[in-house]
Amino acid sequence: MYDFEHLLAICYDIASEHPGQVVFIGGVAAFLHVVNSPLASAYAEATHDGDFYVSLAGLHELRDTDELVSNKRPRKHSFTRAGFDFDVYGQYDSGLIVPFEEIAAYAVSYDGVNVAAIEHLFALKLAALADRGGSSKGEKDVRDLARLSLVEHEFRPERLVPYLRDEHLEILSLLSSGSEIVGLAKGNVKEIKAIRRKLTEIAQSVERAWQQGGGQDQS
Repeated sequence: MYDFEHLLAICYDIASEHPGQVVFIGGVAAFLHVVNSPLASAYAEATHDGDFYVSLAGLHELRDTDELVSNKRPRKHSFTRAGFDFDVYGQYDSGLIVPFEEIAAYAVSYDGVNVAAIEHLFALKLAALADRGGSSKGEKDVRDLARLSLVEHEFRPERLVPYLRDEHLEILSLLSSGSEIVGLAKGNVKEIKAIRRKLTEIAQSVERAWQQGGGQDQS
């Protein structure tokens, strides 16, 4: 946990160095949403690296302070600071399914650190699961989505359905039956049912919005 606290401190440094230019995604964003929610905080889980979206101007600034390495597949940049790895997704050159402008418009701030909205995290993690489901990172994505479903928040499906495809909806519909939930709830039957109920409610709300014409595969 000490290492994770150090990672969080660096995330706060990065946010302060590039105010308004950086929005954290991935495990750091999920942690901050969950740990700041009274109902979900007990499920918060540390992560070992940081991912963030950055504006074009912020990316240029970042090149002046850190040694970025570009990766063609996936389309991102990486750097290491104080022994921690960071993946950076640029405003115009990332492969993420939600554009930076949309992520930034609905970002939530925790003590000056902007993180992607819960709906956008759902979209990004569903896309990641489509690519790496069944891996250890995929299992962490499922746990994060289960945690995020418990955060006190009015879920707005219209924010994510424009970016989803059929395969993402299928993954979302199966989340509530995943074995990862049992481990997350440590076998507590009442908690397992509560998490599954919340994930089912979210899946149903997204399906309704999709049927109303919000999804990519709608004709």
